Amino acid sequence: MKNNLRQNKFGNIWQLQYLRTTKEASKMDSIKINGKSFKTYIKSDEIQSAVKRIAAQIDKDLKGENPLIICVLNGAMIFTADLIRNLTIECEMTSMRIKSYNGIKSQGEVKSICGLTEGEITGRSLLIVEDIVDTGLSMYHITKELKKLNPRKIRVAALLSKPDARKYETQIDYAAFTIPNDFIVGYGLDYNESGRYLNDIYVIDEQ
Repeated sequence: MKNNLRQNKFGNIWQLQYLRTTKEASKMDSIKINGKSFKTYIKSDEIQSAVKRIAAQIDKDLKGENPLIICVLNGAMIFTADLIRNLTIECEMTSMRIKSYNGIKSQGEVKSICGLTEGEITGRSLLIVEDIVDTGLSMYHITKELKKLNPRKIRVAALLSKPDARKYETQIDYAAFTIPNDFIVGYGLDYNESGRYLNDIYVIDEQ
C-alpha cells in the first residue's frame, strides 16, 4: 500500500494518490452481493481521512467563491455529503444524474443525463463531485455540457480514479484514491443498485 501526493496537469491542485494491490485486499473480510463475492478494499477510516484532506484543499482553492457543488447521482451521494460536512467555506449544492453502467462494466456510452439550467450555472464556480472516474466518458460529457452554460470555472472531485481504464482526457482536480481497474462497491457505489449502504469500499473477488 502506498500514499503520496502529486501535482496534476491542471494546475496547482493536489491529488491524494492511494494505491493498493488486490493481493493486499485478499486477506480482508468478504461479502456477497447479488451472487458476487467482494472483499474489503478501503476501510471507512481511510476514506474519511481522504475526504478531510480534499475538503481542506477545496477550502483553500475556492475560498470566497461560494461554489456550486454538483453531486453526480446516485453514486456520489455519500461522498458529497461527507465532503460538504468537512468544508468550512460558503457553498451551495445541487445534483445531476448520468448513467453509463449496467452490471459491473461500463457500457461505453452515456445513457442519460439530467441537465442543469443556465441560470444556476452561468458565472458560477462549479465543483462536480463524482464517485468514480474510469474511462472518463461520463465526466467528459458532463464537463462538455456544463461549459455550454458559461460557468466561471469547473473543478472536479472524484472519490476514485482508475487511470488504467481511461479512454477520454478527463479533468480531475481532487482524487481521494487512485486504484487499479477493478470493480468496486460500497460507500455509495453499487452493483446493480445494491451495496451503496456499506461504510467500507469493497473490490470484486473473482478468484
